[in-house]
Amino acid sequence: MVLAFEIQATKIVIDIGNENLFVFLVMSLVILHLLVLKQIRKRTIKFANYEVLKKAIGIELLRSNILVLILRVLIIISLVLALYKFQIEIIKPVADVDFVIAIDVSQTMMNSDDGAFLPSKLEVAKETAKEIIRILPERTKVGIVSFSGNARIEIPLTQNKDALINSLDKLTTRPPAGTAMGDAIVAGIVVLSNSTKTKKGIVLITDGRPTKGLGIDINESIRSAKENNITINTIGLGKKNITTISLKDINITSLNLPESIKEEILKEANKTYNITSLDEKSLIYIANETGGNYYYVSNQTYIKEAFADAVLKFNAVTIDARKYALLFGVILLLVEYLLGATRFKTIP
Repeated sequence: MVLAFEIQATKIVIDIGNENLFVFLVMSLVILHLLVLKQIRKRTIKFANYEVLKKAIGIELLRSNILVLILRVLIIISLVLALYKFQIEIIKPVADVDFVIAIDVSQTMMNSDDGAFLPSKLEVAKETAKEIIRILPERTKVGIVSFSGNARIEIPLTQNKDALINSLDKLTTRPPAGTAMGDAIVAGIVVLSNSTKTKKGIVLITDGRPTKGLGIDINESIRSAKENNITINTIGLGKKNITTISLKDINITSLNLPESIKEEILKEANKTYNITSLDEKSLIYIANETGGNYYYVSNQTYIKEAFADAVLKFNAVTIDARKYALLFGVILLLVEYLLGATRFKTIP
């Protein structure tokens, strides 16, 4: 269960994990508490006249019982949170971060994926990037990188929103074929080398799977990003199409290869291989290794939300709040004990 709210342009997200499991644990402990309370009441003296009892002990019984119940429920919730997942994520205005938008401009980005992205994935990505840029604080610097079979810096870091939007307008598909994510990440690192901000990031948008490009593989680029304290958030666009290929479709005998190699290939000729167009595994790996997040967008309805979150996440601070929940629960336990030993003491 995630709760989110904003205070003076600072977004606060409270994550307490699986909602159903959390409610189950709390309700189980509340029921257990009520059963124990029932056993305790069997040992108390029963009064026919509660007005006499009220005068004898000087308190309002019903009100005290409700107060104790509320107090104990809060104690249970605090202790469950202390033992369970309880995180508070504080997202400050993105002006404290410089980042690069790296957009895939390979030919597949011109597809609409059967109308899921109109007129195309590339145009939807460009328009969404322009919307996000328009609402950024003035101090935020952004650079743009495009990539296909290689990467190209379209515009260095700048606060000029008009220049950034014009650069995005000019983006179109270009050769060579491929999806050189490693090159794109390195190009983004080069752009961010001019940043004076403590936090820097790259938003990488693609619908494909990584290719080698100029020889920079994913692991090398990730290592370089980590060395420069750069976070990478990745966005995967489009259908998770599966393409089936088989070696039997290839005329092996016509290939200029040694006979021994041809024989090995022919042994595998009856096997088929499934290849997905969107390589989520690599995108998740890139994000996880650099402390970022991966977002999958199946259609244009969700791209703005994913894009905005990917930008905001660059300035997120996550606090493990379990120790605070434990401290709060212990304080409430102490208060409940003091009340039980004094004002709300049970008559034996």
